[in-house]
Amino acid sequence: MTKNVVIREFTFADADRVSALIQNTLLISNCTDYDYKVIRNLETTFRPEKLKALSLRREIFVYERDGQIEGTISLENNTIFSFFVAPDKQMEGVGTQLLEYIENLARAEGTRRLYMAASITAVSFYRRQGYEITGSGGDSVFGRTYNMRKDLFRGRGLL
Repeated sequence: MTKNVVIREFTFADADRVSALIQNTLLISNCTDYDYKVIRNLETTFRPEKLKALSLRREIFVYERDGQIEGTISLENNTIFSFFVAPDKQMEGVGTQLLEYIENLARAEGTRRLYMAASITAVSFYRRQGYEITGSGGDSVFGRTYNMRKDLFRGRGLL
């Protein structure tokens, strides 16, 4: 049975489902790397009304399979934000497909390098995808992060 998969732009109608996906992912996937206070602060950042406001300045995309939103990612200029995959869909290629989608979009727009502040939880995934750590950051409110980047045209003779 073929599953109907689409990566599409976020709409205001998605806000409740995307917010729930992010909150669930934070509670399940990120809880071993961040304390409860940090998780709660992050959850507040991704409430439906805040996602709607973010969508006015960032390109937000959702990964949808058979009508269920299984992941989300956003791009603002040359920086990736808000990348989450439902815990029960991790390790199934959803994250890789979302990241490749954003990278291809950025390349098509002429972006040479992508940046992000990666959670402790996601660093190993990003490293497998060719991102390198360039430093660390974060704070006690939103937790420690790692600054990462990837050259999009490496190996293509265009850097």
